[in-house]
This record gives sequence, structure tokens and C-alpha cells, in this order.
Amino acid sequence: MSGAKPVEVAAGPLARWRPASLALQLQENLKSKLGKLGKVGGGKGVREVSKGGKKEPKSGMSFPGGVCLAGDRSSCVDLAGVGVRRKRLAGIAAITAYAVGVYFDNGDVARQKGGGFGVRRDTPEKLLDGVVANTRKNVIRLVVVFPKATGKMISKSLDDQIGDKLRAQGHGACFETFTEAFQGEKFRKGTVITFASKNGTLTTFIDGRKKNSVKSAPLNRALVDLYLGQDTITKDVRADTLSSLAGFL
Repeated sequence: MSGAKPVEVAAGPLARWRPASLALQLQENLKSKLGKLGKVGGGKGVREVSKGGKKEPKSGMSFPGGVCLAGDRSSCVDLAGVGVRRKRLAGIAAITAYAVGVYFDNGDVARQKGGGFGVRRDTPEKLLDGVVANTRKNVIRLVVVFPKATGKMISKSLDDQIGDKLRAQGHGACFETFTEAFQGEKFRKGTVITFASKNGTLTTFIDGRKKNSVKSAPLNRALVDLYLGQDTITKDVRADTLSSLAGFL
């Protein structure tokens, strides 16, 4: 056997099994598997769970089935409803400003339905009222549709809707701190704004970048009422959420 020549592997189909190539293939396989479990959306602060997601039909914007704060599994919430915010601008016909997705913890919803907070909720409307009043965590997710939107525009719109009410209740300082998250921001179509609330603290993210946190349960309640209350500015979000909650009854 001493005269045997070394075996050479020619470039071709077998070449992909060389150690370096195999390591790269294993790495790609791992990335693919992790991608199916979830991904970080637009930055490192917010994790998206794709399963159970929905496309908002009027805007075409997609919403993941679940949202969590990165590194905090206890913050995870589930998609409850989607819709759009239509707004009339001076000299322009009504535009679709952004798409909206609202998220609650399905466990909180189930406890409300079963009377876990002392009152049994046997209609979608009662169930929604109970979840809004007693939820420990929620997320409101805005996806910009109008390509010329700016942080100043979003801030002014929120001020017009809930700013005066919060100031009259003595929560003006919290609202001003909250709106600082939008200073100097210019958005593109598809920019994601996330309002994540947990145990009374509202944290704002823009494309996954944490902007600020405000400890204010009244501020969070005002935002939830804005998109889901009886006098909501997004009636389709409320209707879609009620439809989802009906599935718990």
C-alpha cells in the first residue's frame, strides 16, 4: 500500500461537504429554524412571533401574531384586532395615515371570560371592557402608511386626541415625556411604532429602537381607549377585536 497515491477530491458535488462548507450549511439551517420561531422586528427591542399573524386588508400592512419585548417572555401578547387610521389633511382628501394592530394576553382574556376578576363577561363588548380595565399588559402597534408622515405629525395628532384630557386630569407631564419619543423622527412607509405597556409602564419603540418609558397607567388607558373605546378613531380596529374576542365565548 506504500505506493498508493493520495485520493484527491475534485471540485464538484462532493465539494459542498468539506468542513468549512458544512459548517456554513449548519449555520444557515439554524438561522432558518430560529426564523420560524420568531424574529426581532426592525431592531433589538421588540420580538415578533409570526404564527397567527394577519394582513390588514385596506393598507396591505402585515401584523405578527404575537409581540414580546426582547429578553422578557412575560411581556408577550397576542394579536386581537387590526384596522387603519384615516385622517383628513388640509388641502388633501382623507388619507390612510397608518395601520393599527392591538395585542392582549390571551390568558388575561380567558380569565375575564371565566369571571376571574369578579365579573363574568358573556358578550364580546363586556369582555373587551373587562380586558381594557384589568389587563396587566398590552401592545398597540402602528405601521406607517402615509409616506410623508413625521414624528411631529404623529405627536400633534395624539395631542389633539388625548393631550388635553390627560392635562386636565393632572397627567400632562407624563404625556409630554411620552411625546418626546417622536422628536426629530421622519418616517417611511412601513415604519413600525410600538407602544408596549406592562404593569403601568408604557414604553415606546420606533422600528425596534427604544425611545423612552413612562410610568403612567392613565396614559396607557387613554391610548387603548383611543383605538378601542366607544368613541374610537379606528372603528374597524374595535370591530375586528370584538370579532376575535367572540371566539373566547
